[in-house]
Amino acid sequence: ASGDPAALAVGGADEVLTHDGTDFDWAAAGGGGITVADSWKLTTSFTGNVDPISANLSQTNHAAQGQMGSAMTVSSGVWTFPSTGFWFVTVRAKMSVDIADGSNRYDAIYIGASTNAGSSWSNCAHSNQGVYNVAAMDNATYETYCDTILDVTSTTDVLVRFTLQTANTAREVYGPGGTATDTGFTFIRLGDT
Repeated sequence: ASGDPAALAVGGADEVLTHDGTDFDWAAAGGGGITVADSWKLTTSFTGNVDPISANLSQTNHAAQGQMGSAMTVSSGVWTFPSTGFWFVTVRAKMSVDIADGSNRYDAIYIGASTNAGSSWSNCAHSNQGVYNVAAMDNATYETYCDTILDVTSTTDVLVRFTLQTANTAREVYGPGGTATDTGFTFIRLGDT
């Protein structure tokens, strides 16, 4: 109301000036933006149903590919998140079809989640790929893709896994793609839970 305004001490690193309706003060800057982005690939091809996809997995390392923040971990096909938050999860599988597969075939890929440290699982996303008139498509390739957003409230309890189901056990899912990923998995932390 009168006199000079009171001096405010200098703020610290990553602080912003705030006002609570009465006084000014310094506070930690609000978080935001993507802090973790991690991509993985299948390194060896396989055939038939796999529940879950558990072998020959590694982080992508082609050309300029890279990861941001802490990496996902995987054991026996069960993936653990490095931190809580909302996570965008994707899987893409590249497959082949052969005339020996028969006339009409399908494949499906599932994203399964557990909220009780793996005691039980539910499929939260899946994608089917139908292939018809196989006799006219000898040695053709195709892909199936799906994604979901998971609310990871606990890095111990909330887990994820991927399952492939095929109508023909001879169907091949591609692993190494030379200079590119054929079958891959992506994990992006979108923000706090």
